[in-house]
Amino acid sequence: MNFIRGLYSKGKFTVGEYTITLNKEDKQRLESYEGKEVYLGARPETITLKGSETNKHPSDVLTSECDYSELLGYEFVLYTYLDGQKLILKTPVTNKVKAHEKIEFCFDLEKLYFL
Repeated sequence: MNFIRGLYSKGKFTVGEYTITLNKEDKQRLESYEGKEVYLGARPETITLKGSETNKHPSDVLTSECDYSELLGYEFVLYTYLDGQKLILKTPVTNKVKAHEKIEFCFDLEKLYFL
């Protein structure tokens, strides 16, 4: 599970230069946290490369450098960072991603958790 520390403000979750516009339900749930630090939780399989057909509710597209990729048979596990915080995502083996390549990815807005 990925846990990313950021700021909730005006319906958006911000981590450094990265911003995710949240869905209506999460905006309502986080109303009392306006301007406060919150943690976003997301499983690696719910973070997909841009254009993935498996993500039915994609967030804003984020761009980062792949620190390294690990081939695990039928999928790659990609390791990257958001404002110095480690982020792990999974992608099918058909998406060949190498270390130090720029990757564009999205969170599934229906599968985010907040603490």
